[in-house]
Amino acid sequence: MSMREAIAGAVETAVPKYTAAFPFSCTLASTHPDRAAHRDAYTELAIILSGSAVHFTEAGAQRVAPGDVLVVHGACAHGYREVNRLKLVNIMFDAGEFLPDSADVRAHRGFQRMFEEDTPTARQRGFFAHTRLPREAFTHVETLAWRIDNECKLRRPGYQTLVRALFTDLVITIARAYRARQETPVHEGIARAVEFIDTHYAEELTLAQIVKVSGLSSAQFHRLFRRHIRFRPLWYLRNVRLNHAAVLLRTTNRSITHITLAVGFNDSNYFARAFRVAMGMSPREYRKTCLGKRGARCE
Repeated sequence: MSMREAIAGAVETAVPKYTAAFPFSCTLASTHPDRAAHRDAYTELAIILSGSAVHFTEAGAQRVAPGDVLVVHGACAHGYREVNRLKLVNIMFDAGEFLPDSADVRAHRGFQRMFEEDTPTARQRGFFAHTRLPREAFTHVETLAWRIDNECKLRRPGYQTLVRALFTDLVITIARAYRARQETPVHEGIARAVEFIDTHYAEELTLAQIVKVSGLSSAQFHRLFRRHIRFRPLWYLRNVRLNHAAVLLRTTNRSITHITLAVGFNDSNYFARAFRVAMGMSPREYRKTCLGKRGARCE
């Protein structure tokens, strides 16, 4: 049975979460579950923050990992399976209203491949695009996604204008960093290492431990990790820890020192510096921004 035949007859239709007045929404899924095949009445952009899963469409399936960006247009049926601690930011938007229309952006090949093929024909048959961002672009895109998520939740005066500006920045960054997707599946040893990091991130992990779990030699491990995950293993570990720290800052009243230790950092000064680089603000500023004036939690 082909992928198309397997999906046909088992597809749900997703209901848009945004309003007609502002057709845009952003959702942070801290623990994304398996998701049956579904079609959307909008354009969907997903940014994989940590964990892994198999993303499938009628055309086939591919394992996704941190740094992957997926754009699903029109009637393209898609879903997730074999989910392992998957965390992602999901943005739903009206492509006609929110994608930049300036000539210099639309002339960029990366923009065309990721976003502009949302033509009437593509909308009818469905369209799916994918790329994996290099480290620098991923760090910037992740920060933008967190800010967009905060603005959509808090809805402070001027948030719609700021969301449009941040989203334009995000789209251009993705377009500039575009690379054709790799069809090579993630190496089994690297998948084991990533799962180990995602499970034990709060512990005092060493690089030697991670390499041992992979079952590879040190040289093989470093070469394959960079090839499949695009980041150095200790940078990936740090990123997973920062993601969990951000969730705790957003959703709990725990002290910053407690959170620092809870996610695996043993130096509060280093944690603060790393958080500022990743999120564009200190942990204290991030919590204050997220909670807003009334102290209401974002999630």
